[in-house]
Order: sequence, then C-alpha cells, then structure tokens
Amino acid sequence: MTPDFITSAEGSVLIEIGNTRVICTATVDDGVPSFIKGQGKGWVTGEYGMLREPPSSARRARPRAGGLPDARSKFSG
Repeated sequence: MTPDFITSAEGSVLIEIGNTRVICTATVDDGVPSFIKGQGKGWVTGEYGMLREPPSSARRARPRAGGLPDARSKFSG
C-alpha cells in the first residue's frame, strides 16, 4: 500500500496485489443533500471506474440461442 499516491486528493492510496492495482481517492465536501441539512448527519458517496486494457482474462463471445440476441443484448430496429 502506498499512501498519498495522488497528491491533488485530500486522501489517496495505491493498493497493489500481484498484477492488480487499485487507486482509491477521497475528497471532502462540506455540503450535504437538502433532505439531510440541519440533522447533524454526514453523507458519503462512492464512484468507481475500471480500465479494461488489457482484459483480466481471455474473452469469448457469449453463445446465442438460434442466432437471436441474448438477454444482455439491446435490439433497435
């Protein structure tokens, strides 16, 4: 683990395990959504993004029944 990996973020760490690398960053915002204001509570949100090059494993096309798109496909015609 390498703390303070991204110098422009309030907090960050690079985590390396084998060939896998993950960068986590944290930023601070004093605001909260309007439905929480005045309650003395905080708000945490999270986002993530993944790079897919190179892929983590060999990819194969998903099989299709009878040549029709599977449930994960979108058809626009």
